[in-house]
Amino acid sequence: MDRKKKSSNTETSSVISSGVIPIASLPTPELNKKQRTSESACYALGAWNIFRLSVFLACTAILFYQANEFRKRFYTYPTSVNIGKTSFSKRGSFPLPAVTVCFENHFKESFTELDRNRFVTCFSKNLHLYDGEEGTFADNYGVKEDPSPDYLLALHLKILPWELTIDPWHAPRIFFALHSPFEPVNPVHDGVTLSVESDYFMQITRLEEDHLLPYPYRTNCLDYEALWKENNRTGPRSQKLGSTVAALSSAEICSERKSSCLEARKKCNSIFRVSLQWRILNVLTFSVCTIVLLYQSSEFLKRFYEYPTNIKIEKTSFSTRDAFPIPAFTVCYRTPPETSSATNTLHCVRTSLLPHIISVSIIFIYVMELAFHGTLKTSFVKIEGERFAKCYSDNLHLNDNEKERIFEKRGVQVHSAEVLFDIHLNIVATEVLFQPWIFPHAYFAIHSPFEPINPVHSGERLRLGKHYFVTVTRLEEDHLLPYPYQTDCMDYEGLNKENNMTGPRSQEICLDLCRAEYYKKCRDCNAGLRMYETLDNYCGEYDECFYDIFEDMSKITEKCHAKCKPDCRKLKYHYKIAKFTIHEKTNRSITAQELLARGQ
Repeated sequence: MDRKKKSSNTETSSVISSGVIPIASLPTPELNKKQRTSESACYALGAWNIFRLSVFLACTAILFYQANEFRKRFYTYPTSVNIGKTSFSKRGSFPLPAVTVCFENHFKESFTELDRNRFVTCFSKNLHLYDGEEGTFADNYGVKEDPSPDYLLALHLKILPWELTIDPWHAPRIFFALHSPFEPVNPVHDGVTLSVESDYFMQITRLEEDHLLPYPYRTNCLDYEALWKENNRTGPRSQKLGSTVAALSSAEICSERKSSCLEARKKCNSIFRVSLQWRILNVLTFSVCTIVLLYQSSEFLKRFYEYPTNIKIEKTSFSTRDAFPIPAFTVCYRTPPETSSATNTLHCVRTSLLPHIISVSIIFIYVMELAFHGTLKTSFVKIEGERFAKCYSDNLHLNDNEKERIFEKRGVQVHSAEVLFDIHLNIVATEVLFQPWIFPHAYFAIHSPFEPINPVHSGERLRLGKHYFVTVTRLEEDHLLPYPYQTDCMDYEGLNKENNMTGPRSQEICLDLCRAEYYKKCRDCNAGLRMYETLDNYCGEYDECFYDIFEDMSKITEKCHAKCKPDCRKLKYHYKIAKFTIHEKTNRSITAQELLARGQ
């Protein structure tokens, strides 16, 4: 009873010191209140996200509608107003102009009547105002060429005199105009005055064609010729003729129905006001959607130029690189358990025998004088249950601040295009004192210097009394991209350098630290790692956590695991192992390539 009470006191003190409030100690109403508040906050956040999504979809739909309308008009009409002023001599075919000649018509009335009713009689050639004929075209190649290249067509007018019996004090005048076949003209005001008894030679030198654009362009022109053809060759064929007809029609209608004109004008004004409001709404909607689009585009451009646009996975052979990261080497020995009462050690490991059992000799083919000669780091990995194997590792950097070691190939003689370096393992046999029916093994693995590994499960099993020839052939580097890309990796090396060489250097270490933190706060012991530096204060991983802090610990673990994203740079070494006897080792005729072939 006292033991349970003491355990409860210890538990409470550890919880208070760690800053975690046990869920069991919270009152139930307060817990329900917090839960309801959390649920309402989640609903509010979900509603806000739905509202934002609806606004975005509406703006996107309006934007696509506006863009579609613009695209239709863009491809229906040209994008510029082309005003061509072309010389006749440069055209193969051109429309013939209309020629109008007018003279004053003298009436047989008194002088006063003549002043009030003086009209002009005109004669026109190639004039098409109210008929259904099309314009006449002339081919300059069929016309006899003139020696002068300054003009193409010439008109010869000869004004003959005639006897004037009425109003002799007024000299007769002739009026001449050259104009479009589809436009009415008054030669008295817009033409040239000619004299009687004269010959005139007129040269047509240039034709000007003004091409405007219809609605929605600002020129807002009307293709009278196309409408004339669509209306079965009826209706006005130019703006001047159409304005004259419209003015006459409006005058007749308004003179007969003045009230209808006033009502129509009011209706037009109301329609104009509604149209103006609709245009203002369209402009505001388009402006808002444009702002949203520009914001989204700016965010996209920021991410586009901040990160690359593809995921590059480089799988490079060692022989094609000038420099490469040196891997880590781990050798573990599985010691049989003692069956006598001499098993005072918790995990049955005779550490005094291990240095005499395993002899590791690392030899480079390319650089014979260069070996790692680093300090071998000792660790323990789990075999099964509560049994462990002791391991020795070289170039392993899990929790230290050492930099990555790079091997330079420059100035080194290359003996093989398939192998960068070899490792010679000499596993020396020794007498097994306990359980001779269990054959001891050694385990070997080559891996990334920043990732923990269990060679018992992920390595190669080696037998005692044998010699092994290990050839490292290739290094694979997987390069992923961080957020906002789907790979969503984390640059652990970069973060480690920013944090003054502290913190995890790979995803595997990060996950191990998460599990270790869980067991540390749960039962105040060491568990959850793949490679233990020491077995002091070790506890079983299958023991349950205390109930009152289990839920809080689960949240801590989930948060910790969420931070442990995949590595942006992952190293994977490929190697082969060949076994040979002592006789083959001393035989010089056996080459490294033959030993390499055995491991294939």
